[in-house]
Amino acid sequence: MNLNKLCKMFRKYDKVIFDNLICNSDINLTISMFNSKKLMGLYIGYMKRDNKHGHIKISRCYTKKINVVKSTLIHEMVHCIQSIKGLPVDHGKYFKKECKRINKHYGIDIS
Repeated sequence: MNLNKLCKMFRKYDKVIFDNLICNSDINLTISMFNSKKLMGLYIGYMKRDNKHGHIKISRCYTKKINVVKSTLIHEMVHCIQSIKGLPVDHGKYFKKECKRINKHYGIDIS
């Protein structure tokens, strides 16, 4: 898996699953890959009035299986949406509700 494929996956899932919510927002989002055996993915967000930045990072150590990449990327995208909506970026009520919706409609198990 390379960064170009990861970015294509991001655009596809944003369109299909989230109705372009991320791409149509005013967030300046960066997607990258990093090396970590501890973390599969990470979302870092900074939201202040006119200065909205987000960063989704996916670990190269977990990119051998496409289903793992897919679920990790979508997991981090849910965190990004939480940030855009001004919600706590956590694994609480909103996160669980979105994961349930995605699993039900798309058969993708997000945890």
